[in-house]
Amino acid sequence: MPTNTDTTTHAVPWGLPVPATATIAWGARAIKRCGQPCELLWDRQGWYGGTQEERDAMSSDMNARVLPVVRDMTQHLMGDDTQTYVDQIADYTVIYSCRGSCGYLYLSIYQEA
Repeated sequence: MPTNTDTTTHAVPWGLPVPATATIAWGARAIKRCGQPCELLWDRQGWYGGTQEERDAMSSDMNARVLPVVRDMTQHLMGDDTQTYVDQIADYTVIYSCRGSCGYLYLSIYQEA
C-alpha cells in the first residue's frame, strides 16, 4: 500500500483517507451492485489508530448503528459515480465513494477527539 505523504489526512487500509484529526478509523472496500446493499468483504477492511479494545467497541457499535444505515443510503449509487459523500451517523463521520470503479464502494468511518 502506498505511503500517505499528505499530513492533513490519515490513510485507512482499503478505505478513503480521513482527516488528520481522526483518532480512530475503519475502512473497507465493498462490493457494490446497483440497487442492492453493499457487501463487505472480511479481507478488505482495515483500521487506523485506536487500541484493540477501542476497535472492538467501535466495531460493535458500527455493526449495530452505522452499517445498516450505510447499506440503505448507498443502494442508489451507480458504480461509475465519482463523487465522494460525507455523512454524520450517530457519533461517526462516514465517507464513501464508488470512485468510478464500476463495482466497488470505498468506505471509511471515523471519530475525532
